[in-house]
Amino acid sequence: MKNNTTYNNFLLINIIKDFILKISFMKYNVTQSIIAKFVLSLFIFLNISICSAQSNSNKSELMVESNRNDRSTPSGGTYYKMVLSNSGNSEIFDLSSSSENERGTNPDGSTTARNVKLVVTFVDANLKKISQIKANAGETVKFFAHIEVPNGTPEDAWSINKVTATAQSNKNYKLNTVLNTKVISTDN
Repeated sequence: MKNNTTYNNFLLINIIKDFILKISFMKYNVTQSIIAKFVLSLFIFLNISICSAQSNSNKSELMVESNRNDRSTPSGGTYYKMVLSNSGNSEIFDLSSSSENERGTNPDGSTTARNVKLVVTFVDANLKKISQIKANAGETVKFFAHIEVPNGTPEDAWSINKVTATAQSNKNYKLNTVLNTKVISTDN
């Protein structure tokens, strides 16, 4: 799903630039000069309007269902139910995660020096691994962030992970949410 609007804008810019250059080297009267300036002003206004509309075309939100961003997990791991609400144009989002242990804050205020790295993967409702998700205009889609605890991970330690959904049509448009997971003991 490629967006060719940016390419079309550049093409239009070049056409109008060539038109203005041709006019500027022609001998013309005052009326032609006014028309040329009007066309240039109109072009600039339309281009700014189109670019502004494009930047506002994606209005989406990524969150954990019921805002349950903090949870504990035994060594077997856990699943966060993710909700992506798309109130913009239809879009395909690439899913990724990154550790925020160095930049984040633990929910209980404890030091992040003991934080651990956990493995984050994404799965659909059938628990099939996914790396992207499609959300049509006005649609809310759900998927899971699966947190896996590697063997040998210390217990009673936090992990802070940022989940990101990046729009394929605009790599600068990113939705983020943070998952705070505490590894707990399974011993009673």
